[in-house]
Amino acid sequence: QIWEGNKIEGCTAISSSDIQATFWALVNIGKCDNFLDLECTESLHSPNACNIAYIYSQAFKAVPDGSTYVIPSTCNGEVVYPVIVVPNAYAQPLVISATIAEWKYDCKCPTPVPAPTKAPTIYSCTDEFAADVPDILDTIILSNPTMEKTYTDITMITSDGSEYLLPVWCMNYFAEMHAQVAYNESTIYPWTQVIANPKLAGQILSHERLNQVAWILNNIEEGDLAIGPQIWEGNKIEGCTAISASDIQATFWALVNIGKCDNFLNLECTESLYSPNACNIAYIYSQAFKAVSDGSTYVVPGTCNGDVIYPVIVVPNAYSQPLIISATIAEWKYDCKCPTPVPAPT
Repeated sequence: QIWEGNKIEGCTAISSSDIQATFWALVNIGKCDNFLDLECTESLHSPNACNIAYIYSQAFKAVPDGSTYVIPSTCNGEVVYPVIVVPNAYAQPLVISATIAEWKYDCKCPTPVPAPTKAPTIYSCTDEFAADVPDILDTIILSNPTMEKTYTDITMITSDGSEYLLPVWCMNYFAEMHAQVAYNESTIYPWTQVIANPKLAGQILSHERLNQVAWILNNIEEGDLAIGPQIWEGNKIEGCTAISASDIQATFWALVNIGKCDNFLNLECTESLYSPNACNIAYIYSQAFKAVSDGSTYVVPGTCNGDVIYPVIVVPNAYSQPLIISATIAEWKYDCKCPTPVPAPT
């Protein structure tokens, strides 16, 4: 974490002391918000400055100063609706963090009257983009690995002469692909087509795991902070740091090479990567399965400005390592526009 130009390292699992210290930092501005010195924490048990700074920064990312947070709606009382306790005019106020259900409040919502059956109109250009992905590329050339934001990038020339330079990741550790070599008449497919028909990219050995890969592409970036320790097969993995491109590539190989590249303790299949971090890899892997459980389907968020990544699979030939393009729809130079919705009757 960065606080007033200083780097704070050593983030771990968050404790109640870390949360309490954050609350005092929030409500005692200028007195308890110097995380470097761990001000106002004498009564707490082993507070962690990195954790406190992390909670503090995440709160302001979600709710900027001066804005208003709205408690999520509930019909079963599973949310915390804070209540302030004022003992008297001099004592420290308290905030109760019980859920509505823990108050034993009978939280029920009335049964809604069904609206007329009409499917809602959702405006997004993702389906149109997927339909317009070109089938065959005249030439692709893989750049040398850079490990800057992605594993590397690739130059593509389509049959209509359009040229692209787009970021890619590799999708099978055990299949080769050579940099600076022209591959002619390669095929590319939207990732959903490969899930529906795995034979399109036979070198992707666990095609169903493309759901987790697609989630990672849209939710985790180089530089994000991994939280540890992580637990893998009963073993604790510590030392999580800022996530690198090597960590993300190692996670992708672990996902698609099941049983061969997913032993994070031994950092299997990482010989070609730059200083991969086992804790970071385990964190990315676990977060992907928390968001998209095995066997379930990930849906790329809708967009009208092309700011999401709709993964596209590149198959150089039947033997080479497939690639996955992690460019946003806008980076494809695709004119992503949604129709102007017609106002409903007032």
